[in-house]
Amino acid sequence: MFFWSNTFIDSYYALQNYGAYILYFLWPLVSIVGYFILEFILVFKVLEEWKPLLLLSGSLVSFMTGQIFNFVASRHICHAVRGQIDGSFIETIFLLISMILLYKFWDSITEDDWDEPVFQETQMTNVPKFDFSS
Repeated sequence: MFFWSNTFIDSYYALQNYGAYILYFLWPLVSIVGYFILEFILVFKVLEEWKPLLLLSGSLVSFMTGQIFNFVASRHICHAVRGQIDGSFIETIFLLISMILLYKFWDSITEDDWDEPVFQETQMTNVPKFDFSS
């Protein structure tokens, strides 16, 4: 890395940034653990249901699997395929699965039905129908 005097920095310790480490690694970890604990208390104690906890646990396991691929297996994957992909590709797939399971968890603990179509024929009685066949 270039420094003010146009020379390279000899010390590796000058490149350490504790603020970035806390914001990038520690704060998301604390937030995810806190969210999981709070949602577990909400669903188990207040709602007294088990099925949403399976979805929440699946989301957490999928997220952790993605992080393992990103931080642990990434180097091995990158070397095996000669740099074409790395662990972040597989981590993104597991993160998508985690977000889908988290959405299904949220959908299962809310009372509104989000799976029904927005526009139904019975709701559109005053809308004129056009015939474009001619």
